[in-house]
Amino acid sequence: YDQMLQAIERKRLNIRLETQFIKPRMSIPKEFMLCPLGSSDKFVRIVDNQLLVQSREDALGVAFQEFFQAAKFSLWWLPEVNNMCRLRARETAGQGMEGGINVSFTFEAGQEEDDSIESACELSSDQDMKRCNLIVSASPFSQGAYRFEGAFWPGRYMAYRSPEQLRMAGKVDEGNDVADFVLVDFSAAYKFMTTSEVLKGAVDSQGKAEGGYVKLSDLRADLQVRLYFQQMLGSAVWNNKDFETFFEGHYEEWDFDAKKSRVRMRPDGPLMRQAAAKSSVNGASQSPMDVDGGAGSTAGTASPEPSGLGETLSTSNSQAATVKLLLDANGDDLARLSHSAAVPVLSRLAEKSEASADKLQNLTAARRRFLITLPVLLGEGKKDRRRDSLPLTTLFSMHKDVTAIKSFEKELSDACEGAVESISELIGTRVRHVPEEVSLEMLPELLSLPLNWRAVAEPLADALSPLLKNQKPGVLLQPLRTACKLPKSARPIAEALAGVELRGIAYAEGSVAAEILLALAEHNCQISTVASKLRPPLLQRLPLPDLVSIVAALGEQGLKDDLLRPPLQAKVAVAGPGLALVPP
Repeated sequence: YDQMLQAIERKRLNIRLETQFIKPRMSIPKEFMLCPLGSSDKFVRIVDNQLLVQSREDALGVAFQEFFQAAKFSLWWLPEVNNMCRLRARETAGQGMEGGINVSFTFEAGQEEDDSIESACELSSDQDMKRCNLIVSASPFSQGAYRFEGAFWPGRYMAYRSPEQLRMAGKVDEGNDVADFVLVDFSAAYKFMTTSEVLKGAVDSQGKAEGGYVKLSDLRADLQVRLYFQQMLGSAVWNNKDFETFFEGHYEEWDFDAKKSRVRMRPDGPLMRQAAAKSSVNGASQSPMDVDGGAGSTAGTASPEPSGLGETLSTSNSQAATVKLLLDANGDDLARLSHSAAVPVLSRLAEKSEASADKLQNLTAARRRFLITLPVLLGEGKKDRRRDSLPLTTLFSMHKDVTAIKSFEKELSDACEGAVESISELIGTRVRHVPEEVSLEMLPELLSLPLNWRAVAEPLADALSPLLKNQKPGVLLQPLRTACKLPKSARPIAEALAGVELRGIAYAEGSVAAEILLALAEHNCQISTVASKLRPPLLQRLPLPDLVSIVAALGEQGLKDDLLRPPLQAKVAVAGPGLALVPP
């Protein structure tokens, strides 16, 4: 869209791009949609054997797949002249085969010089070179856009004339006609799906096409939905409140049951009418993202590993090669990569690069694309998170790689946070099901992650129990401080660490013992036990300033004065010069 705005401004100022090095044969997709420059929502379509330029709003009631199938074109390249071709409806001829239905036009002999004479663009099986041969050239105003000039009619270009006509006309740069068309790769058609169409596909894929209800939790976990939000909208999937707002705003399409957090397509609504019309034509329902096997296709029994992509990524020997593969890959294929392929890819992306500015832009784009796909790849939201596939050490390595990328690319913070949340969920699952993998070395990093502590805290505390025996006092002080700052649901971990430190505190140095007691007192953890430790012989080893801080912290937590005054009075009575060190 921004590119189109810039092109329109260049055209207004008559600023032209250098196009002599652009090779249309190499650049134009094999199958594409024709989008007039400046009208990013409109496409050339075949409607009742006529060529019309329409947006989705112009074709109300037409389903997604039906709309874009009618907008699919290809070129048949001719050898006579460089960049000479025929523009044909894609479905009317096989790939690599001549013939089919071509875009054609009619001019009479002797009209070559009169550029005021126009012709309508029509569909015809006629192979007459004067009627259907075109010369394609790059647009002088927009990158990625092209013009189609009559091969035997110089100066006559295929042009869009509002509201929906397609003409062969001259003087296109002087009037309001648009002769420049962006050729959108047909595999990207799914990017033009509406949110309702994506949700309809998810409902269909769960076997509820006949009007049954689907839980919002199942809808949010659907792969189609996750890909749409993460790759198209660049955001996390909506929460239940957001979905409720959407369904209420589209009540004519959706019947939302707020009490049970479930939804269905309204039986008499437009989505069900489209499905019924499509079923009567095709005899079966199909997911709207299955556009001729396009990039958005996720329904059915697709294999979990895209053919060749995982192996190619795993064996790529450089960061640059990995970046190119990621940028060229189909989005759905990326989402089905195996874990064994994803780990080395992430590691390679986390490498620091000293490449040129344009290569760094590609690296950023590849990092963003992989990071927003990673939660889907790891199975976020699914009941089976393939918990046996990645050990904790590998998951922590992935977390470090994501953290490294975040340090290089501040603009990728949101994508990195989403990846960290998904990795953390897998780590939590792994802790619950394979607790023997937990080690004390992992503890600081474990405590820093956004884990579901309600589910993880007790299993982690149980896993730590045999590892905490015979630890010297103070060794666990830093993890203890971190654990005390976690939500209340993580309290079993703090209690386990506190128990170990308190059991060995009698043998700790005075300053170490004071740090342990102060950390517990400040975070309201086992404060009764802390107060009971303020007696000889430990009391004599505690520095007076630290004792004062401990007593003050216990007082703030609500312990009564009669428990706190005796140890402080006893210490002050023998403190002598130490009183000078007590803070005012």
